[in-house]
This record gives sequence, structure tokens and C-alpha cells, in this order.
Amino acid sequence: MLIVQCRAYKDDIELARMCDMEGCAIYLAVTQEHREDKLHGLGINQLIEKFVSCLDLLKSYGFKYRRAVLEDSQRFFSAHSLKEDTFDNFKRIVESVDMLVQQ
Repeated sequence: MLIVQCRAYKDDIELARMCDMEGCAIYLAVTQEHREDKLHGLGINQLIEKFVSCLDLLKSYGFKYRRAVLEDSQRFFSAHSLKEDTFDNFKRIVESVDMLVQQ
């Protein structure tokens, strides 16, 4: 099976849909450092909402294979983690997207 990979953005998913693939993997930086710098201050709850809405979009477009990639997630388990990079926040993110990926 061939899949296309893109950022967790509606515009990117629209382009992925045009590739006529069976699957799509979306990725998003989840650590505090990346959310503050790369994603302009996106909070944990906003990040979860973004992932969930993008996965819903993948499903509505008929992608049979859907994957969510938590970019840079190793920092949740390293000495370089920041205040919000806790196991509880990591678990919240994973649990929020896990059911949607498996449906």
C-alpha cells in the first residue's frame, strides 16, 4: 500500500487527497519547544483539537489507512524536556488520536 505523508494542516490534507492514495500519515510537532516556536504558541488542548480534526478529515476523505506521527516526542522522555513535556500530556495526546487512527 502506498501512502502519502503531510503536515497536520487542512491545506496539506487537501493536496494529499488529490494524490489518490489509500493512506495518509499526518505529522505535527508536539513538544513545548516546537509548539511555542514552530507552531506560534499552540497549547496542548489546541494541538489535540488540531490532530483530531485532521484525522476526522482523513476519515471523511476515505483514506483507509490513517496514521498520526508525533514529531519530536522523544523529548517527553529526556533530560531536555520542558515544563509542559510531561508523561501525562504525552498520554493525553496519544489517547486523543489513537481511537481515530484505529477506526
